[in-house]
Amino acid sequence: MMHPHSIPRGIRMRRKSFTSMTCSIARAVDAIGDAWAFLILRDLMRGPCRFEDLRQSLDIPTDTLTARLKKLEQGGLIERRPYGNHARRFEYLITKKGTSLRTVMIALAHWGDRWINTDRAGPPVEIYNAATGHPVALRMVDSVTGEDTPPSQILSRPGPGADDALRRALDAALGTAEIPPSPHVKKGLKNG
Repeated sequence: MMHPHSIPRGIRMRRKSFTSMTCSIARAVDAIGDAWAFLILRDLMRGPCRFEDLRQSLDIPTDTLTARLKKLEQGGLIERRPYGNHARRFEYLITKKGTSLRTVMIALAHWGDRWINTDRAGPPVEIYNAATGHPVALRMVDSVTGEDTPPSQILSRPGPGADDALRRALDAALGTAEIPPSPHVKKGLKNG
């Protein structure tokens, strides 16, 4: 097997597309792209950026940045607009769809702070409430009661968009556990 860093220059590896999978995580990751795309979105969440600003900030090859920006724009996560008197120069802005990834980005940063950046004195970036200055914490809460839900109490069940293969996989994972009915399943239909 060839090591990824030993691939001859100019040869590109094609990655599998997950757009046909019945999995929200797979399809979301496919829509975003790769680590470069996450870092571009991170920078754009701080405000509009010009191409050269992104290239320098990320130390990313020009062709890689061009390709990632194009994919993010096609996916509706960012938009570009000309700036100044230069019809061929653009700045990039995050869209509402892209901004809605903020919670995901914060969760990823918190995970990285806890499990990856353990060699540092603390998090490299603090995420806080602009009104109070207090750090923010992400929590999973029950959508009806508003109560915190500990990770040990979080399970997955088939949703209305599940196909038969996913239903079988989730049923097998849950085994004989008692599954409360989904609010998305109409009365009289089997949950799963």
